[in-house]
Amino acid sequence: MCLNFTIQQKKMKTNLIFSIAILLLLAILSVQASDSYQTKPPVVDKYHKPRICKRKCLKHKWIKKCLKHKLVGQKKVCDQYAIVGAGKCLKHKKYSKCDKYSKATKKCVLHAYKIVGCAKKKYWKVCDSYGTKKICIKKGYKKFCAKHKIINKCVKKGYKKVCKKFKKVPIKKCEKKKICDKYTVDSYNKKVAKCRYVKKCKIVSWAKKCAKYKKVKYCKERKSIKKCCLIKKKFFCAKHKTIKFCKHKKTISKCVKYNKKKYCAKSIVIPPRCIKKKYYKKCLKRSKGKKICKKFKLVGGKKKCCKSIKKKICIKRKTCKKSSKPIVKPSL
Repeated sequence: MCLNFTIQQKKMKTNLIFSIAILLLLAILSVQASDSYQTKPPVVDKYHKPRICKRKCLKHKWIKKCLKHKLVGQKKVCDQYAIVGAGKCLKHKKYSKCDKYSKATKKCVLHAYKIVGCAKKKYWKVCDSYGTKKICIKKGYKKFCAKHKIINKCVKKGYKKVCKKFKKVPIKKCEKKKICDKYTVDSYNKKVAKCRYVKKCKIVSWAKKCAKYKKVKYCKERKSIKKCCLIKKKFFCAKHKTIKFCKHKKTISKCVKYNKKKYCAKSIVIPPRCIKKKYYKKCLKRSKGKKICKKFKLVGGKKKCCKSIKKKICIKRKTCKKSSKPIVKPSL
């Protein structure tokens, strides 16, 4: 609504400006026409400056000017009504009619069964002739060796010396060397050479030698012995009994399941019935229709300013006296 009002204001402004411009043009034309018929104006002395009266503003006031308005508080009222849903069926009644009938049929109401043969037989054997025989009623057993093992047993023991502790002994290699003195003087003042033998040894290697002995038992004589390692039982009959037994058997059979055939014992005739129906319906009650609003309009409301500016205006001005007349020179 505010937008429509602003568009209207703009149109009014343009019309006003256009009319003012036309009035100004007409005023200028009328002034020019009047000036052509007037006499020449008197020459004013240029050295005489007339006093100009200016109206000075003494008091100002700020006022609020609205640029844009909008309407508020408008009510929506129906302007045009219409009736809808008139003639609509509210209550129906259904009717049906048979279009096609079936043929008369025969239906069995009582069934019975009759035996036509054997489906399953049971077989068993019975004794035809008997005889006698001996059977064992008490068993006895005796043990016997099933597996042997040969064991070597010591029958005579002896003792022998065995080294308990060893020690290391050096192996030496010795050599004899003859050493002679140069001269010796005896009682007869004779020079005689004196010789002697010197033994020198060195260790070549080391050998083990027993330092301490101990006595150890050992077997001097052995003997082979046969020993049983698996004992088994051998069974035998300790007591017998004479019993009767079947020498010959014969097979006997009997039917345990029979084949049955179903047949109708009693039947009835069913009359023809409807197999296809035709349906139709009839209206019993129709609606009068509903009144609804087709077109709305806005009424009432208040004009409210939605855009404004502040403007300064004069409320009191200063008044001035009229100026003296200028000196006019006569025209030649």
